Amino acid sequence: MGSRKNYFRMERSGGWQTRVTSDLTEFLADLYMFYLGTANAEGQPYIQYHSFPAGSAGSGWQS
Repeated sequence: MGSRKNYFRMERSGGWQTRVTSDLTEFLADLYMFYLGTANAEGQPYIQYHSFPAGSAGSGWQS
């Protein structure tokens, strides 16, 4: 499936999540590393790499 169709499906189902949900917190808790991408008000992207001891990545996030 192409990216255009995926973006259409995402927007049709309510768009991108903008808050840390309990599902995301659970998912992050099982990771030892992840990348977090955000953008400022002008749309400039900012990508961060985070690594933690195994099983502790989600412990500092609140929903």
